[in-house]
Amino acid sequence: MLPDTERQIYRVPEDELYLAGTSEVPLAALHAAPAEPWTVNSLASRAAMSRSAFAARFREVLGQPVMGYLTELRIQLAVDLLHRGDRTVAEIATAVGYESDASFSRV
Repeated sequence: MLPDTERQIYRVPEDELYLAGTSEVPLAALHAAPAEPWTVNSLASRAAMSRSAFAARFREVLGQPVMGYLTELRIQLAVDLLHRGDRTVAEIATAVGYESDASFSRV
């Protein structure tokens, strides 16, 4: 379960963190560690599903592709960190899962 402050940052109700029909909680894992180098394959493995079945189920439940959702999640976190004003763009880029501020700026 995410702390209330993180749920507010990510703007996601607690019940949406779980994809019904999966054996684990890959969506909760995304929210717990958005900076990890996630792939559709790694998340599908957590759900004990094939890549294609997981991608289809994710889109069905959340209405967008896995990596698009992850990008939005990272951007929401970055916006919050930028508003705090205590880190550089490069530090924020790394904190939310980008290898450099240049790769972050292309999002």
